[in-house]
Amino acid sequence: MGLALLGLAFLVALGLCLYLAMGLMGRRVVPGPAAAGQPGPTSQGWTGESRVTILVMGVDAREDTPGEGPGRSDTMMLISVDPVGLTAGMLSIPRDLWVNIPGFGDDKINMAYFDAEAYQLPGGGPALAMETVQNLLGIPVNYYGVVDFSSFTTLIDDIGGIDVNVPERELKIHAIYKGGTYDYLLKQGMNHLNGMQALAYARDRDTPGGDFDRARRQQQVIHAIRDKVLKPNMLPTLVARAPEFYRALASGLQTNLTLNQMIALAWTARDIPTQNIASGIIGPDQLQSMTTMNGLDVLVPDLSKVRELSNQVLFASGAPVPPEPTISPATLAPKEGAQIELVNGSGVSGLASATKDYLVQHGFSADKISLANAPVLYPSTQIIDFRGMPYTVEFLTELMHISPSNVLSQAPLEQGVDVEIILGADWQVPQN
Repeated sequence: MGLALLGLAFLVALGLCLYLAMGLMGRRVVPGPAAAGQPGPTSQGWTGESRVTILVMGVDAREDTPGEGPGRSDTMMLISVDPVGLTAGMLSIPRDLWVNIPGFGDDKINMAYFDAEAYQLPGGGPALAMETVQNLLGIPVNYYGVVDFSSFTTLIDDIGGIDVNVPERELKIHAIYKGGTYDYLLKQGMNHLNGMQALAYARDRDTPGGDFDRARRQQQVIHAIRDKVLKPNMLPTLVARAPEFYRALASGLQTNLTLNQMIALAWTARDIPTQNIASGIIGPDQLQSMTTMNGLDVLVPDLSKVRELSNQVLFASGAPVPPEPTISPATLAPKEGAQIELVNGSGVSGLASATKDYLVQHGFSADKISLANAPVLYPSTQIIDFRGMPYTVEFLTELMHISPSNVLSQAPLEQGVDVEIILGADWQVPQN
């Protein structure tokens, strides 16, 4: 049980109970009855010997707002752990990121969890959130975890609090929890925080950096928890109180990791040096714009830069990782159901139509392919991924022998096609 608890503590330290950022404005109320919560996706066959990714979330369902439907994952963090190379990475994903949510269209990323729970989709909020993040980053997401406020504050208090270094000269923080408001004043430098103070600190965004500052604080708190639970003098306490801790944490934990997998993560956590844990935040450098859309303040990502950052943070080599190395993209591409537009920029009449026939022969749906003409000529063929369709793009790149340098990613500001292929003068339909 002690190792099981350490596994839970490690997950908490990587974010499972940190999710914390509960924006209370702009809730969307869905028509019809809201789901009470759908079973999440089932566990996978990870044995603790290969790299694994975990999407950790905190959902803003609160006891004092029971009539507003399911909660939203107002903060997400993707964790990558390599038990062989002994490295880990943490990538914070802002709640206002404007993405395509499969089956629902463009919206803030924090609505993926809400939509799936509200419409009682298979796998519930975790499954759709995982799929949305996977499409955004172009990498597989293996597991998920969600933990509530109570488990977070309980953990902090039971380990005797944590120490964080506050960079601001003076920081006023507050938390709204179970109908009460808690205010604290932190001074610059090291501060010792109990559970409620840590909750308020990690949720605070009333500084010039807003949500980006909040993401930084959450990662700071994660490191502080990890440092505390992995101290040699903490192990006797963890072991002695393991059954008590386990019950308290497990009651607020939703995950598809098995107990054995948590134990494997615990051993890995013990051995990963702090300097081998990379962290990053999708921020202004990875955005096309910060704009208002339909009355909502949104962050429009530059997908190429987002994926470059995710590879740098989550994977030690910084090299792009294939979406699913064991399954052919030809098999997975049709499942994405991408709407493809063929734009003829070659100057050759009928090339777009012939290319459509070629794609249909290789498994693409004819009713998902539209045709258009480019206003100018293009010397080379390009693929533009507007919605995060990694398998479709990979299959098209192989099928049409397109150079990776001619594969672009960008987020649209309006509804439109998912993938655009601009046919250049270098493209000819292969002859059978």
